[in-house]
Amino acid sequence: MASKSTRKHRFPVAYLHYNPAVQGVLAEFRQILACLDDSAIIDRLQAYRPTGRPGWPLRTMWNAYLASFFLDLPHTNALIRRLKDDPALRGVCGFREGDPLPHRTTYNRFISRLANHSDLVEACLNQLTSELKDLLPGFGDEVAIDSTSVRTHSNPNKKSKLSGEVTDPEAAWGYKTDARSRKKDGKELAFGYKVHMIADATHDLPITMKVMAANHNDSPQLPSLMDKAYDNFSWFSPSVATADRGYDAKSNFEYLYLKRGIDPVIHIRKTNSHDGLYDGIYTMDAAPTCMGLEPMQFIGETWEGHYIFRCQGEGCHLKESTQGGTRKCDTVVVENPLDNLRVFGGKTRRNTPEWKTLYSRRQSIERIFKSQKESRRLESHCVRGLKKITLHCLMSTMVYQATALAKVQAGDTANKNWMVQKVA
Repeated sequence: MASKSTRKHRFPVAYLHYNPAVQGVLAEFRQILACLDDSAIIDRLQAYRPTGRPGWPLRTMWNAYLASFFLDLPHTNALIRRLKDDPALRGVCGFREGDPLPHRTTYNRFISRLANHSDLVEACLNQLTSELKDLLPGFGDEVAIDSTSVRTHSNPNKKSKLSGEVTDPEAAWGYKTDARSRKKDGKELAFGYKVHMIADATHDLPITMKVMAANHNDSPQLPSLMDKAYDNFSWFSPSVATADRGYDAKSNFEYLYLKRGIDPVIHIRKTNSHDGLYDGIYTMDAAPTCMGLEPMQFIGETWEGHYIFRCQGEGCHLKESTQGGTRKCDTVVVENPLDNLRVFGGKTRRNTPEWKTLYSRRQSIERIFKSQKESRRLESHCVRGLKKITLHCLMSTMVYQATALAKVQAGDTANKNWMVQKVA
């Protein structure tokens, strides 16, 4: 009996050949191929063939590998079956009529060689991103930062008989957030890797990314990830960066606001007995408390940009209390936000309506991850090891980006849902 994945991706030839939806998807795939400046990748792979048999055309192999991400085919066997069943797709990829198709092992060797040159794939992705910058107004002005887990094709509970290690020793255990989790905080352990990404928060598009083992925390990766974006793109100069509480750290606020001049809109962690952030001085809404431990009211700023707070209304219950002739409650407090960026934020004061509006745009990067996992096979693969996982994540992101560029070039700039309806 055929497996579930096999049944999912096998259709009658007549259905694939005459169905208008399928033909429309193939037409869009042609547009995506036209968007890619991938000549450097093909030239580098061609250097592996100085002598010997000609082999399969590299351009054809590359196009078919791209098709597996565009059509969300979970593995190489599914791609080969689809090529056998769909003569139109074979034609788009460049296979000649009547020629046999590459074997699975041929594609495995092709992927292994390509994984050694992920830098060329990333350069192709960066070129797509720069073209989108030229076409989309405000691209890169507001960015969101987050990570998502990516599994490895390795059983962490099964060790090799030869080495005594798991089949993917570079992978590691890490936490991932799952809305379907039975745990109260929604976090579950996952074995594999993490994709750390900076994305445009206005247009729901990736900007830069890196892949690491899953045991690396999110917060320390923010400065290096931002530095990578600055190195890759001369135009990269965002005004706002949003992130969840996983990136809440004094060093991140100072890096963004003091070094880069970026307004940090980062959710703050919940205080605990080991966190000296509040100590009864501030509330979770970033308001100082008076001596009566009542939250104070924001009333304005000084000419220096300092925040002015005062007791609510006429003051707290200690306002008129005296001891030794000194009032126990200060009615006015002036705070310099630079003294505590984590509490007050940067240019936009924490928990104001403007701050909440900016923070809500952080959902853009979660939509990107969801689309890549559902439509661009980010989680569907049979590879292991950091090099191949990095290649896989770059390919998924590149096809996502190329899809958006093809739509923008066709005049579809209002629709942020860059993914096509899956038909395979």
